[in-house]
Amino acid sequence: MKTFIRRVSIVIVFIISSVNIFALGGGTSNADFLKIGVGGRPSAMGEAYTGVADDANGAFWNPAGLTAVDHMTVSLMYLIWFADTYYTTASAVIPMNAENTLGLSIYYLGVPAFDSTKNSSGFFSGLGEVPASYDLAITGSYARLLGDICAKDFTISNISLGVNLSLIKRAIMGVDLDSTMLVDIGFMANITDDLKLGLVVKGIGSATKGDQSPLSVNMGMSYNIAEIKDISILLAADLIKPLDTTNSSYNVWNSGIGVELVAYKIFALRAGYKFGHERETSRSSFTIGAGVDLSSFGSVDYAFMPDNVLGNTHRISLSVKFGDSRPLPTINYPWSYRETIKPVHKYIAKKPDKVNGLSINKYDECLFLYWNASLDDSVVGYNVYCLKSPSNEFVKLNTILLKENKMTIEKIQERSDYYFKVTAVNKEGIESDMSEECLGISD
Repeated sequence: MKTFIRRVSIVIVFIISSVNIFALGGGTSNADFLKIGVGGRPSAMGEAYTGVADDANGAFWNPAGLTAVDHMTVSLMYLIWFADTYYTTASAVIPMNAENTLGLSIYYLGVPAFDSTKNSSGFFSGLGEVPASYDLAITGSYARLLGDICAKDFTISNISLGVNLSLIKRAIMGVDLDSTMLVDIGFMANITDDLKLGLVVKGIGSATKGDQSPLSVNMGMSYNIAEIKDISILLAADLIKPLDTTNSSYNVWNSGIGVELVAYKIFALRAGYKFGHERETSRSSFTIGAGVDLSSFGSVDYAFMPDNVLGNTHRISLSVKFGDSRPLPTINYPWSYRETIKPVHKYIAKKPDKVNGLSINKYDECLFLYWNASLDDSVVGYNVYCLKSPSNEFVKLNTILLKENKMTIEKIQERSDYYFKVTAVNKEGIESDMSEECLGISD
């Protein structure tokens, strides 16, 4: 009897498109099921994931975060929902190169068909066989790493832009509804090594037969606490503002906080709390979960979200990684600090070894420079620098890279001292430190 009533209730929910059991408040929109959180890890952290979004789940929470995914990844989630209703998601993220990432996701919420005449009490017995209902979203994602903004005393690193384009299809009791398109636009950036900020505008789209798109602005931040005795701690917080005017909580700001403790980079415990949601749902606002991260192989995550009336929900997700990893961006530094630290490049790249063995022979009015060829396969050429006494500044002599480990200096001035240094340059255009100087003296 209870199961039957729940099934009928959920069909009614589909008919009136209410969001009372889903998330951000009452109202009517054409894709309310997209307010159900995706992924065991984000759900366990109170759905405070806008400023994290560093895995395949990022396609849902903030597409800009996909630039932090270093492997081709496939993620699956199964949500045990109310009264045999189920929510299944599948996402694939493909890093194309250092700057560009693509993703494809499918989100499916289904209510099974059932026979209302089997209710002995006669409740809704006139419905007979009730066909299945479903909501489906197919989402394509694109993320690009834009670069850095550096000033004298601060920097904003790894600024990323992400876009989702979703096709929404729905059917209620076997009747297909009009399809619609939705767009999400997200941004992500590192303020420091450990602090990230995220912003995403979700659910941009047109109304369909009076149903508004589930438009909202989500802002988030995350902070990594330094590892202590093989335990790392991630803190996260989100602030959400619904923008669809049909939402009864249109003027209300919702928020969430989450924490993740990871031991030995393998075992994770998570917890979170969602503020503001008690007004709209029977769902308790705390969340909890755990996970196992198998490094380059993938991860398994679980989240538990209790509900005081409709029952507890369990979310299980699996992520599997494929292929080689791509180099992730490093964090740049303010210009004022660069004299005290090594230069940091946008991507991890090794500086060529310093050139050695520089020697000079003189013949007539020419100086012949020789040095040992670099053993580094990435080196594509050399630069030669000269200081002529009494100047105190080395000036590069060649206008194009020298392919051979030698150079001839012609028509040198008499009774002048020349000092030379040589550098090696690799395929990425990174130049080595200067070699030891060598003195060439004219007669």
